Amino acid sequence: MTKKHWLTCSMAAFALLLPSCSSASDTDTAYVPAPETLTEIEQGQVTGVRDDEIGVVGWFGIPFAEPPVGELRWRAPRPAAPLTEALSATEPTKACLQINSPQILPGEEGELVGDEDCLYLNIWAPAAKADAPRPVMVWVHGGGNATGFAGQSDFGRLAAREGVIVVALNYRLGPMGWFSHEALRQTAETELDRSMNFGLLDLIEGLKWVNVNVSNFGGDPERITLFGESAGGFNTAALMMSPLTEGLFDGAIIQSAGFSTYTLEEAETGPKTENDRRGASSSEALVLLREKGEIASNIPDNGATLAKLLRGLRASAIFDAYLGLTESDVTEGQIGNIDSTADGVVLPFPELDNAGNDLRIASRDIPLIIGTNRDETRVYALENPAFTNKYLGVFFQPKDRDAYIASGEYPSRLWASLGVHKIAEIRSQKLTAPTYTYRFDWDEQGKYMFTDFSLLIGAMHSIDVNFLSGDFRLAWLDDKMFFKPATESSRRALSHDMMAFWGAFARSLPGGELKGVTVADWPAWSEGQKTLVLDTKADGGIRTESLRDTPEQIIAEFVSDPRFLNDKQRCEIAGVMKLIAQSQSYPTDRFDELADQFCEA
Repeated sequence: MTKKHWLTCSMAAFALLLPSCSSASDTDTAYVPAPETLTEIEQGQVTGVRDDEIGVVGWFGIPFAEPPVGELRWRAPRPAAPLTEALSATEPTKACLQINSPQILPGEEGELVGDEDCLYLNIWAPAAKADAPRPVMVWVHGGGNATGFAGQSDFGRLAAREGVIVVALNYRLGPMGWFSHEALRQTAETELDRSMNFGLLDLIEGLKWVNVNVSNFGGDPERITLFGESAGGFNTAALMMSPLTEGLFDGAIIQSAGFSTYTLEEAETGPKTENDRRGASSSEALVLLREKGEIASNIPDNGATLAKLLRGLRASAIFDAYLGLTESDVTEGQIGNIDSTADGVVLPFPELDNAGNDLRIASRDIPLIIGTNRDETRVYALENPAFTNKYLGVFFQPKDRDAYIASGEYPSRLWASLGVHKIAEIRSQKLTAPTYTYRFDWDEQGKYMFTDFSLLIGAMHSIDVNFLSGDFRLAWLDDKMFFKPATESSRRALSHDMMAFWGAFARSLPGGELKGVTVADWPAWSEGQKTLVLDTKADGGIRTESLRDTPEQIIAEFVSDPRFLNDKQRCEIAGVMKLIAQSQSYPTDRFDELADQFCEA
């Protein structure tokens, strides 16, 4: 399993519950068509919807680029064509091609869903008119760059409560969004076509659209915050490193993500050794396509003939090839493709030294919020027999409570150390724009039947998105499994506090000095290396703490921690820590040494 794909809604059985995996058909808002929302955009006119209870209007499914199909497959996105008539923008579930889990989109588990024609965006705006242009927040969804869509989270409450315009962008996923081959470069029509980061180029095109059009929706193009969680955060970080985005956004928020990229060699031909493998390369996929007869044996490995054939292949054949190369569970939607790559175009770093990415992130002098959840990785141990027993095929019980908690503690702390505190320190030394760090701690799920969710998952990866959106519905399952009536008041209070901080940041641009947040003071990292902890009053409330760890400290404590019952448990967690190190562009030698120490040959 590859680094980013593991850091998504593919983790164990509770992938079905993750908030960033809300069903396309689930909504607790009551949007109705609203002809009075008729708005002029560069392409023509659009009408949207409204929700009077929340006090928000929306426009869902606006095209921001030409459909990337046929000859435009694996090319940079082209600007959207003019509309021939007013567009009824009421469909929030347009999605790019992906292997489905039913909690994400309607359809059977494991089938190919979505469409290649998928470059659409959604907009939420307060219904009340404002005297001045409103700050703009552009959301990049998560899902391992293999699943998800712009309408997966409903940001109507954030828009209405904080007086901001929220825009969510689709982008090509999986091998449709990231694919590298010489034949495609040879047939490039523009310099950007020579890229292989087509998903990132989609986001760039979306940002260009926002800069041109958002003022028509009441937004201020001089105050644009790019924010994303998980893979969306990885993509936000990548766009901060790209010279192509200069001037397109004014601040960024990176939630539970990292900064690593692939080399072009990895993306195109594979890793130098299997121990270095982080994903399936395009050349390996082409070998399988030839074996399956999708590409004739007499077609050369480069040139216009192969490029034309690739652009004409059935999309299902391409996805099937990647599925044949990965050990990932098809039901999780993760297919093991390589994504953000130093391709010399979007990320122009020849012979990229991955360890330099944290320095490159400091080259963009804009305000930044960056953080993680306290228990990002605890769910890894859920279905791991080294840590849990499974009853009746459904219920999980830790073999030892303390060992189970320790299993998630060390990788999660390492994630914060490398992916948050290290970045904040580098930026505070090199830049003038402020960096703010946070940790999200909510873990009050409690028990449901025989399962203690507070213990099993805690403040897990992506649960913060529920609080940022204010939408506490769960796909498929009873909402009360996680979000019980008894916690409604405290959850809403924490959700409102989180929105207040994010909204204040958006309003603070371009300077980024947080003012007027009545919840609590949040000093920049340069003012004492303090991290904002987001939690309910019952668990200590909103506060700032000194949380910085070094990797050396974390490893030393891990090795000597008596809570682990045996070396098998330490071996398992050493492997998770290596994945975290890879995701943060940190050398993995020390974690290989831990594997040698604790894992059986």
